[in-house]
Amino acid sequence: MKIFNFKRHNKEESEDRSFASTSVSASTLSPVFHNDAVTLIDTCCRCCTNAKPPVSYNAMVIYILGRIKLHHESILEHSNIVLKIEADALTADNYFAIIDNLQYIRVVKDQKYIYLAASIRGWKEFFRHSDMDHPTIMQLFTEFSVICPRCTVADLINEGYVDEYAFPEEVIDGSYEDDITADDWDNNESGSNIYTYLNPIPSADPTAEKNVNIINCDDLDINLLNFDWMVADDQGPETGKYITEINPFDFLKLGTITVCFTNMSRAATHQIVRHRNGITQESMRYVNYSDASFYTPSKAENVKLSNGQTLDEFYKSCANLYVKAVDSKSLTKEDARNILPIGVECGKLYMTFTWYSLAKFLQLRMDKAAQEEIRNYAILLYESIKDVMDEKLAPWGITFKSVINSIDSWCTDPYSVEYTDCEESCDETVSDDEIKDAGIIEEEEE
Repeated sequence: MKIFNFKRHNKEESEDRSFASTSVSASTLSPVFHNDAVTLIDTCCRCCTNAKPPVSYNAMVIYILGRIKLHHESILEHSNIVLKIEADALTADNYFAIIDNLQYIRVVKDQKYIYLAASIRGWKEFFRHSDMDHPTIMQLFTEFSVICPRCTVADLINEGYVDEYAFPEEVIDGSYEDDITADDWDNNESGSNIYTYLNPIPSADPTAEKNVNIINCDDLDINLLNFDWMVADDQGPETGKYITEINPFDFLKLGTITVCFTNMSRAATHQIVRHRNGITQESMRYVNYSDASFYTPSKAENVKLSNGQTLDEFYKSCANLYVKAVDSKSLTKEDARNILPIGVECGKLYMTFTWYSLAKFLQLRMDKAAQEEIRNYAILLYESIKDVMDEKLAPWGITFKSVINSIDSWCTDPYSVEYTDCEESCDETVSDDEIKDAGIIEEEEE
């Protein structure tokens, strides 16, 4: 193993500290979950430049390596790795070894374990700023390295911080069906169906031009927190089953979902990025917008500008000017984008939410006070994911809709959530008045 000195710290102080009695053993610290980071990151990353799908697994690795070399680590936020540590193992020394850098990690707990969840980028930042001489941090790193693909830490390897052989070349999430191997890539001439390796969920309205496509929802459920245990001693083995008592709202902070919003106006994407999740968006700097489409609010159909132009005619004139500027090379694409109005549509925007942040997003954006366009997207997203999330929340007897409705009150009072019979509550849907078909059918004007 190469030098681990990520964080500058007092060498003499480190030599004086006795870590032997505070080390956390492998039996008290272990992985819980990881998703298919390479395929997921590659899927999202290629939308920036509207790049073609990969033709092999190695092509994905090379593509990701190129982005890491340019320090574009935001793409790593589409991954998820969850570790757990026994709370009793966190002595004062262990606690202080990790507390300074917990801003990079989502931390939740149940009656026995503390769960640490983060994207690969979050984990890398955690280790960059931690004292890697501490055995507990080293043990966390060891468990992390087992399920982190090598290409995502290429910068640390190239800088000599870690040994490349500490990380696997390929990490497969065995929970997904129809796992794809490197041979499958080679046998797939077009590569067009490779992304089905993720865990796609059909959109609520697959025929809509404006849509949401859920390309991955972590296959994490409460059964991964529950487990059978056995302790052997002189009297023979003792067995039992650990059943977590984790709060459902805390559980929702552990899993993630990656959504592709298609043909959303830049006005709406400016709103959606405020939710501070993992985001990768089609770039107007690199993608030619000569054939761009535009969003026209329903109530603006009859609006005319001072020169008599309708909004659609104004959009067309801007698009023509953009084409002229780019084709004549008067302006580069990154400068010509200033010509296009905020109503221009972004082909694809990928966002990775935690399930908890998804509930908060839907609470805010399905509200009748939300702007028309983003509200329609939010309702479509809810309709697409509600059954999957209801199934994950079934052990607590609550629905995803009840979580969305209760998320603010839970923040102040964890016992304020009204638990209902799951068989009844799972049948709940957004009312017709709220949905208004989400398919872009607008409310009637009074």
